[in-house]
Amino acid sequence: MQSIKSHLKLLVDEKIPLLAVLRRRKLKNTNFTVISNNCWAGNVYRYFGLPYLTPTVGIYFWAQDYLRFVSNLRYYLSQNIEFIDYTESKYRREIIAKNQCHIPIGRLDDIEIVFLHYKDEEEARNKWTKRAKRVNFDNILIKFSEMNNCAHSDLASFDNLKFENKFMFVKNKDHSFKSGIYLPNYDNWNNISNDTNKWNEHVDIFDLLNNRAGKYKL
Repeated sequence: MQSIKSHLKLLVDEKIPLLAVLRRRKLKNTNFTVISNNCWAGNVYRYFGLPYLTPTVGIYFWAQDYLRFVSNLRYYLSQNIEFIDYTESKYRREIIAKNQCHIPIGRLDDIEIVFLHYKDEEEARNKWTKRAKRVNFDNILIKFSEMNNCAHSDLASFDNLKFENKFMFVKNKDHSFKSGIYLPNYDNWNNISNDTNKWNEHVDIFDLLNNRAGKYKL
């Protein structure tokens, strides 16, 4: 029942244009880029009825790859994306376990991206390339989450990145991370399994975009 309610809320949030118009009025600007480790960023743009100013839509990264990505964002976004078979992936065991062998897997130099919600490599390449060119490095918010093989050391690495315009969902209520936001119900799990079904329930998205988004300085 709770899952049905969550899906209905998402439907209402994202499919009624007037609501999006009213929400946009509360924003200081609408030319922000959200970089996320999974599909979370797409929810933000749909919530406000805005075009995607980010390539991180309908995809996910493995935690350590994502840390490299956001630590050198300009470099990785300048690379031409290639595609590999899952047998070539350094995460092939995890991909097999997730039953995602048929999903397009992109590679930018030494990092991999799983294009979870794309039908084929052509669609994934075209949309990634187009959206990567839209990134606004002067107004950016970077989001991470304790998932996809994320270790405690990865959380610490993200927390220590030398920019303030970031946050991450963590599963431990008693965490000590400056950029951490507790996501309930995963305390006894190895990792968070889903942070998109109630994507804005535990964050103030207006505060994040209006007060924390800023220049990318790395």
